Amino acid sequence: MQQNRVLKLNSCFYLVLILAWLSACNKTAAYDSDSLIKDIDQSGNSVVRTGEAIDQGFSIKGARIQVNEENIYTYEFANAAVADSNAEAVSPDGYNITLTYGEQRQPGSGGVVAIHRHNDWIYTPHFYQRGKLIVIYAGDNKQLTSLLEKLLGQQFAGGKLYWRTQSYPYPAPD
Repeated sequence: MQQNRVLKLNSCFYLVLILAWLSACNKTAAYDSDSLIKDIDQSGNSVVRTGEAIDQGFSIKGARIQVNEENIYTYEFANAAVADSNAEAVSPDGYNITLTYGEQRQPGSGGVVAIHRHNDWIYTPHFYQRGKLIVIYAGDNKQLTSLLEKLLGQQFAGGKLYWRTQSYPYPAPD
């Protein structure tokens, strides 16, 4: 009787652990453009899907979304691993994206194709990633960058992040 009770308690404990783990995994893996739009809307901000396809140099086309009349660009990849490889292609300052396709071979033997895209941002670029979603915001609206950071985590490229890691003769932007 006592053994049966302990077995039931252990089973319940492990079931709760598994459900908690699945829930945590699902939040990151399932986070997509729809989730972002819902979260922005629930935060009290105006959000509009423009329907416009955007190409800033990633392996897929993105979409333009307006948040309080400011543009953000969302890229929803097949999975987090593909998003990670695209994120690695972004330079620390956010002005260049270089994707490499093919197998690495001996120099001069061909086989590797590098596609380089330079973006002349008018405003400061900020790159964020959460799971399979990469979001770009080019601007200096601190409320929007704070919201994106809250929803997506700290930026991985662009903005002050770049200026903190480089030694330039110019002062870092505020």
